[in-house]
Amino acid sequence: QDRVDYAKKLAEYFKDRKVRAMLSQDDKKRLLKNPLRVLDSKDEGTQKALSGAPQLIDNISEEARQHFVKVLEYLDEFDIPYVLNPFLVRGLDYYNRTVFEFWPKSDNSASQGALIAGGRYDGLVEFMGGRPTPGLGWAMGVDRVILKIKENEVNLENEESHDIFLAQLGDAAKRKAMLFFEELRSNGYKCAQNFVKDNLKVQLEQAHKMGVKLTLIMGQKEIMDNTILIRDMESGMQEVFDFKKVREELDKRLK
Repeated sequence: QDRVDYAKKLAEYFKDRKVRAMLSQDDKKRLLKNPLRVLDSKDEGTQKALSGAPQLIDNISEEARQHFVKVLEYLDEFDIPYVLNPFLVRGLDYYNRTVFEFWPKSDNSASQGALIAGGRYDGLVEFMGGRPTPGLGWAMGVDRVILKIKENEVNLENEESHDIFLAQLGDAAKRKAMLFFEELRSNGYKCAQNFVKDNLKVQLEQAHKMGVKLTLIMGQKEIMDNTILIRDMESGMQEVFDFKKVREELDKRLK
């Protein structure tokens, strides 16, 4: 609904003759079919016209705003650099909430475009007759991604099995677990997770099916105490450890 309302505001803005005159002929046609398609125009005149256009971020519901803020908080938490682009849109109408593009850190050939582009489409499965199902998808330029992997000498290991499963419960624990998960992987631990699930029982069942040796559990109490639970999946025994000493304990148990 936010998108529909915003498209109407955008169309209203372009009713101004002086503003409309700045648009290219192609963008005038796009405006009639779908006003949102004008936003990603590369035409200089259209871009100039858009400088005074209403912003989508100022025309969304409180629910959508809170979701967007949460996305940005997670990016900040992981120190992932990003640039907010109020004119970034996707070509298909079923996208909702966040859309995104991934660009190389150093790419002087901006004309080649993004490596990856995508977004959320939470209502698509339901629209096709299924039950409400959250969704996210993206398209990737495979050849360019392979080229960048080679240029940056990235070593991609094929992990067929995992030794550790990292489970979490609660928003604060999930954020810390995400950071810790990246730390574990960066240091060579074969670690799995399911940050989509908040139910601890479901996560433990998944860990059991994967056949991991250990499950690390982080909840609200562990966050407050700066501790972590280590569960031996074979015996079912679990112990509390100081968070700073957990890697030392993992090394002992995984020898």
